[in-house]
Amino acid sequence: MRCGGSLFDNPYWENPVGVVFCTPSPYSYTMSQTTPIKDWHIVIGGFLQTRKTCTGMTTLWKKLYTCTVSPSCVVELASWNDDFSAIAEHINRISVNPHIRIYGYSWGGAGACVLAEELRKRGLQVEYMVLSDPVVRHRYWFGQWRAFVPFIPLQIPDNVRYVSWFRQYQTLPYGHDLVGRGTKTGRTKIFSPKILHYPHTWMDNAIEFHDRCLKVASG
Repeated sequence: MRCGGSLFDNPYWENPVGVVFCTPSPYSYTMSQTTPIKDWHIVIGGFLQTRKTCTGMTTLWKKLYTCTVSPSCVVELASWNDDFSAIAEHINRISVNPHIRIYGYSWGGAGACVLAEELRKRGLQVEYMVLSDPVVRHRYWFGQWRAFVPFIPLQIPDNVRYVSWFRQYQTLPYGHDLVGRGTKTGRTKIFSPKILHYPHTWMDNAIEFHDRCLKVASG
């Protein structure tokens, strides 16, 4: 028998007849009764990559999930066009001083910056970001020509501590330059890019990219 009312009601429900013992709802446990989420790893795929497709980013997600499995750790697979405001709010609500690491490819690199900005609005820091051939994405479709103009930089929010990244010059689109954004641009350490000799469509499978992500995750 379940008690009605709030999920946090006392499991003893007083009715006009008397007191009836009710089994507590399995959903009536507060956050203090569960393991707090401390580590977040968010993998963000590129254009045309979704949870339905098998890509280098889904492979990376599997690798990260295997090496970081823990009750206090979450490994998320996201798309470049996900609701990053909702993801940031979710992280903010259920975490305690979270350690956040973001991994992005192509338009997923632009998505990583959007997510970092949403986290900044909530006072959260991103410890590390690893990007592979990150490409600028305009908020409107008529501005997507910018993806093919590599001299337009991708701006990294100033709540990101470190950024490692990879780029290629084999095929368009090329990875865009990265610059710090905000009033504390010196706070973000953007390492020099590692040049790889793969076409853009293979940069999510690059073993160098995967190895770097796994190293960051284990650190």
